[in-house]
Amino acid sequence: MIKVRKKYDRIFKESAVELSKGGKNIATLARELGISAAQLYKWSKESEEVSSGSFLGNGNLKHTEE
Repeated sequence: MIKVRKKYDRIFKESAVELSKGGKNIATLARELGISAAQLYKWSKESEEVSSGSFLGNGNLKHTEE
């Protein structure tokens, strides 16, 4: 069986991160969004570290201001 990798657009990721800042349980929110809690934590961390340059491209490179 071939496992198909899901791709999420920038708007979905930003929305998910914003919702996670609302104080709701991360595991519950991730389940509602159809993603893993680990993925949501990863997106939140990237959003904090890179801010305006986060979620560009297909996820292979993180763009910084350098």
